Amino acid sequence: MSWRAYGLALLPLAAAGWLPWWATALLCVLFGLAVRWPRWEEGRLLLSLLIVGGAAVALAPAALAQGRTALVGLALHYLALFFVVIALNWSANRITDGLRRSRGALFVPLLIGLLAPQPGLLLALVGGLLAIPGRDERMGRRPEQPTPRVWWVVGAALAALLVFSVLLPRQAVNWAALGEPSPPASNVQTAPPPNQLPPPDLGQTPSAPTSPGLELPFQFTIENVFLPVDAILLGGLLLLVAGGGLLFRFRPQDGRKPRLIEMLMVAGLLLTGALWLAAGVLLSGGGGGGAAGAAQTVGPGAGNALGQLLSNIIGRRQIDISGFMRALLWLSLVMLFALAAALLWLNFTQAREKEGDGKVSPGLKAEAPAPAQPALHRVRLAYRQAEELLRQHGRGRLAAETPAGYAARLSALDAVLAGPLDTLTRAYGPVRYGGRVTDEDAAQAEAAAHELAGMLPDLPPPHDPSEDAPDSLSKKENP
Repeated sequence: MSWRAYGLALLPLAAAGWLPWWATALLCVLFGLAVRWPRWEEGRLLLSLLIVGGAAVALAPAALAQGRTALVGLALHYLALFFVVIALNWSANRITDGLRRSRGALFVPLLIGLLAPQPGLLLALVGGLLAIPGRDERMGRRPEQPTPRVWWVVGAALAALLVFSVLLPRQAVNWAALGEPSPPASNVQTAPPPNQLPPPDLGQTPSAPTSPGLELPFQFTIENVFLPVDAILLGGLLLLVAGGGLLFRFRPQDGRKPRLIEMLMVAGLLLTGALWLAAGVLLSGGGGGGAAGAAQTVGPGAGNALGQLLSNIIGRRQIDISGFMRALLWLSLVMLFALAAALLWLNFTQAREKEGDGKVSPGLKAEAPAPAQPALHRVRLAYRQAEELLRQHGRGRLAAETPAGYAARLSALDAVLAGPLDTLTRAYGPVRYGGRVTDEDAAQAEAAAHELAGMLPDLPPPHDPSEDAPDSLSKKENP
């Protein structure tokens, strides 16, 4: 694996303007661990949600001290972070895939960083560019080492980007101010002075208010954007129950303790369900059931936390986006139900597998032989045996050489080894990088290892590159 792959650890710096510094650092560490170990890569999304949820929980005491307005702002902040983390993980997956259009995935961290500018944005983009696999790595070959002059150019470019990124404007979003309601207009009518002109006709367009604010050509308005509280509660409770059931499945059985990453993934699911539940209750509107007189004094959208978001902006023309926001909120709720359904399905399938493993066929005798080893272990054992045989015959694996690169190098030296090595490499790929291994794959890997054991003694010793050196030629000519 090339060192450039660890540039993916810089990708979460694009969200440094959205998160506390310690949460950003944890995300960087998580993305770096996902590069090194495939198991952490599988749980990267759920662990990212755990970190984001922990950041929201850490900000909750300060929001509680400021009141409900700050809590509504914190709920909006968490929902934004939820989609930011999903977008970052999608971008990381696209980058590590090594496709031709992987660079297009950098548009996501660029957009995230531009919404909350900060110096880490350029470093995140540079890290994403470094993590994109090159052509040699996609073909399984070892990347060529650049000349030392290239490193000076790269270092100077990184230093220039860092200095330039420090000069970028920093503008943190004040999430607590987003939930502040607009002050209600006073209904007290005072008699005009005798010398004052009569008020203009009501049919005329009123002039813009003199209060300081941002005047835009148009203004988005949101009215009657409410989600049913019962649906939000049901989705959150389903996610909590499904996550709790999955945690119960991971309890120690047969002497095997649950792995740390499994516990953290389940904790991320539980925390995500609880925070979505709390955010749904806060954003569903806490001012319902008011009197009719109070409703007349409150402007449209003032009883809705989302409607208060744009209430302080002045616009010449009003554009209603209630339908779009309603669809977006319902889509989020559907995603929550889909995640809960997936966890329930995982609990059900795992229970069925355990029941199938516990049943014993009546035709089997007590003295029946022990069951065969899992296919995953058989492939790993066959690959290790083949690698040891190759090492004993002078064809050992180089340091930091991938299995694909190892097979390509040996196949170039001895074409007769290409078939068995290709079979072993294809079978060993899911073992190393994660995937499904069948008994047929294990049988093919064992047959390939057996074939290598039969043909290696008949092959000539490998070519020694030192024999092509000028000293060896002079020694052969002048014995």
